Amino acid sequence: MLAAIKSRQRPVMVYTDDAHVDVLESELSDHQRCIRVRKEKDESQDKKTFIPENLDSLMLWKCPGFPIVLIADPAMMRGLNFRSSVGVDQYLCRPFKTDRDSRQAQGRVGRYTDKCTRYRTIKDLVDDDLKSAYLKELHQYVLNLKQ
Repeated sequence: MLAAIKSRQRPVMVYTDDAHVDVLESELSDHQRCIRVRKEKDESQDKKTFIPENLDSLMLWKCPGFPIVLIADPAMMRGLNFRSSVGVDQYLCRPFKTDRDSRQAQGRVGRYTDKCTRYRTIKDLVDDDLKSAYLKELHQYVLNLKQ
């Protein structure tokens, strides 16, 4: 997968878990191209940190070449549109807890008829164990509401 990511001729977005993000970050030789997107709080203002949605502007001031955006936080796979005038390639390397989450994640690239290619390195986009845990959590939440 590393060779495929390095050889891309446009920005790449990789969604995987924290451990694999760390590995990718250390294995990719051009660290200036790696941007790790996190949902962090600014201690002074209690707001999310800047999210590089417009990859064209990011390429102008930070990246020599095409950026590689690394995401491990599932919350970052909803509501953000990663856009570039040359398109964005997406690698999904981690399963989701629901079908809706997987569809939302796939929609982070290729919006508004933007060019994109989507790859997945996992067999199933939805993990049955994650889905079961989510449903139990949801059921418990509903029970607590009735009390």
